[in-house]
Amino acid sequence: MTVKTVLASLMVGGALLAGTSVVQADSERKAKNRIDDRAEAAKDKTQAQADEEKEKAQNRADIEKNRIDQKADATKDQIDRKAEVDKKNVEQKNLDQKAVAKSGKETTVGDDVSDAWITTKLKTQYTTESAFKNASIKVDTENRGFVRLQGTVPSEAARAKALEVARATKGVREVRDDLIVGAKK
Repeated sequence: MTVKTVLASLMVGGALLAGTSVVQADSERKAKNRIDDRAEAAKDKTQAQADEEKEKAQNRADIEKNRIDQKADATKDQIDRKAEVDKKNVEQKNLDQKAVAKSGKETTVGDDVSDAWITTKLKTQYTTESAFKNASIKVDTENRGFVRLQGTVPSEAARAKALEVARATKGVREVRDDLIVGAKK
């Protein structure tokens, strides 16, 4: 073999070796890219799952917050209604006390018995008379004959009759009508 042939053989052999390492390097690069792509896909999937779980948790929190807000609003409304009723009752008692003070007479134990007697008398009449069969009337008597009627009566006629009975009862000085016409509660 000549020198040229040996050199040519060496060059071809070197080129083959170089080509093998280029192919191997290309194969390793492709494998690395596939691994990187899979890792990126797994990362994206994990992030999507985390985002979905976060959104579900936020939705549950929003629903619970709305439920609590609604319950708080309902409780506040109930307290406000009770406060309004209490306020009206206090205002009425103040008016009743002013009326007693204006008359210049003080309430005594005998007067309390009279108030109790008036209440009992009216309740008896409202439960025994047929005109009040479907009525639910509450009677409060205070301050020597000040009567307050509350509850429901079936008709305007029954309301008028209840007021007439109260005004005609011995010892009654004034009647406050808080009756409602409607079905018995």
